[in-house]
Amino acid sequence: MATHDLSIGARVRSTIDLGGIVRPFIQAGEPGRIEALDDEGGYVVRFDACHRSMGVHADEVARAEEPARR
Repeated sequence: MATHDLSIGARVRSTIDLGGIVRPFIQAGEPGRIEALDDEGGYVVRFDACHRSMGVHADEVARAEEPARR
């Protein structure tokens, strides 16, 4: 079982620009909330700018108070 640094309900920000064919574009620093944890150490996050949840790797999000990487 994977270990997670963040828990369900935690406020987070994206650490990098996210996007692609499956995921909508999310800019670095976009706030969101963790909705679920996955078995491989990632998270399911609903970003404030997006109408649906998306899976992200653990290094793609940080606690909301931590600065985004540029």
